[in-house]
Amino acid sequence: MAGGRRHYALETLAHRDGYTIKDVDGVDGIDVGSRRWQAECCPPILEVGWDGVDVLGRWRRELKNASISPGSVKQGPPPDVRLSGDAGRFLCDFIFYESLSLRWKEDREGQELQSQGPLHDEVQQPLLPSLPLTRSPALESLTPPSSEISRVRSHADDDDNSKLGKVAFLHVPGDTDALAIERGVRVTIAAIRALVSSWEEGYRRGGGGKPVRLPSPSDGDTRSRRGMVGVEFMS
Repeated sequence: MAGGRRHYALETLAHRDGYTIKDVDGVDGIDVGSRRWQAECCPPILEVGWDGVDVLGRWRRELKNASISPGSVKQGPPPDVRLSGDAGRFLCDFIFYESLSLRWKEDREGQELQSQGPLHDEVQQPLLPSLPLTRSPALESLTPPSSEISRVRSHADDDDNSKLGKVAFLHVPGDTDALAIERGVRVTIAAIRALVSSWEEGYRRGGGGKPVRLPSPSDGDTRSRRGMVGVEFMS
């Protein structure tokens, strides 16, 4: 909730440092956040992974096309929805950065594991001669070929990497009357639909409102790129 604002805003970036304002318990974001994030080598600014151009367009279209039941929200122009690059410190920006940093650290750990390659444990020689093993034809038919296992693992890795920047933070006006709450529910549902549909169709930050697609390394086909591209911030 953002007191004083008359519009709804999806935040697009968050900051690691600068949390000098203290909360009601006398604690600031430096002690509980900034120092830890710096020690973890988190960047000063983290941005969302979704494409702001595409999401904002979908969000506004959802609200424009939404039917309003008589006697509920007043007829008129759709609610004012925007993108924002200033979540506000201390609390909102802090919460947003914490969520983005979790996704960032997950992605970094995944890249480190991928760079290490498969781990091979040392196998001790058996003390007794091993007996020849035979495989049941029934089990053989149920076991997928090694190429299929590798393909499935590859796609699973892609799905994990796609979570980088997969975070949303919505600011709403401070009104609490019945009409404002009903309007807020409608705006929030439209935002969720816009975010999910845009992400699932392959739109990513830096795409300029167009889906980013790369050749698949496994079969040469085209598919949605997983992860973030570019550094463009749209406001």
